[in-house]
Amino acid sequence: MNILLWNTAWASPRSSKGEYYKKFATSNEVDLICYTEVMQGLHPESGHLIESNADYGYENTKGKRKVSLWSSLPWEQVDDLGSEHLPGGRFISGISHGIRFVGVCIPWKDAHVRSGRKDREAWEDHISYLATLKGIVNSYLKENYPVCILGDYNQRIPRNRQPEHIYNQLNDLLSPDFETATSGILDPSGKLLIDHISTAKGLAVNIKAIHPKKSENGLNLSDHVGIVAELTHSKGA
Repeated sequence: MNILLWNTAWASPRSSKGEYYKKFATSNEVDLICYTEVMQGLHPESGHLIESNADYGYENTKGKRKVSLWSSLPWEQVDDLGSEHLPGGRFISGISHGIRFVGVCIPWKDAHVRSGRKDREAWEDHISYLATLKGIVNSYLKENYPVCILGDYNQRIPRNRQPEHIYNQLNDLLSPDFETATSGILDPSGKLLIDHISTAKGLAVNIKAIHPKKSENGLNLSDHVGIVAELTHSKGA
């Protein structure tokens, strides 16, 4: 199955950027889409959509979702909370195509530091999110479905400039159960990615394309690249 991962930077569905995203998903015949920082209405009209909770602690969030998952097949066991201890509005999970998908938008280092509630220290919500997500993911690993985590991790893999203890916490979440197919991949400007796809035993990922932040015609799409990948069940799994 083909999957698409992209932070759409709140592109309006009616804008030229929004139209580009819609056509891109169709032309790549994707079966699963994870959009972060997405406006409602950007997804294909057919198919099945699940979204994170609307409240992520900022004002003027009407129509905005920090993370969403769209599938060509229906969803089961949908969860938009994860845990009451998880920083809100940044998590969505469900089962489709026989796989447990976990869509995340992990808070960036300054979430609610100088904007929003302004009641956090740098990296505070990021640390809290990772600590809580680990327990959620561990419970999913006990299910009879392979697990795929994908979305905006707000960290580069391997470690680049983020504090070592912050990277170690992310590594602790993913090791030893997950492999991150996007690790070590550079975008067209030579920077490591912060959007990632991590899979547990039973799944394999082949990165097919990294789409630049601009369209072929020079349209500024996002401050993130797009990732198109093939996800398959591993042989012998």
